[in-house]
Amino acid sequence: MVASIKYREGRSSPGVDVPMSTDEISALDLWIETQSVPRPTRAEAIRQIVAQALRPPLVVARPSDASLDRQIAEQETVIAEMPERGSPSPQAAMDVMNKAMAENSLVDLKNRRTRRKNIRRERQKPPS
Repeated sequence: MVASIKYREGRSSPGVDVPMSTDEISALDLWIETQSVPRPTRAEAIRQIVAQALRPPLVVARPSDASLDRQIAEQETVIAEMPERGSPSPQAAMDVMNKAMAENSLVDLKNRRTRRKNIRRERQKPPS
């Protein structure tokens, strides 16, 4: 579908007329209802949606291998310094839970490191 560009009287920028089906207009109206007050007009809503769609994707910096190794070492130190179980109490139960969560985070970090190593090995393999 090709949109026609028309300059409207009194405007210095072109307007774009885009035919939309009733389903598309209904979906747009539903999107507008989810926005905070004051809600945008249909034209402003379309501008916001287009601007969002055209925004470059966020690139999340991946931590380096050295950073990952450092995080693993720090997590191991934190776990080693956690108090051992004492007599049954709410605090002892919280300590056990905190230690289990820390150990789970450590396993996640080690798994991430292993996946990276496996990916590197796969990339280095000659094609068969």
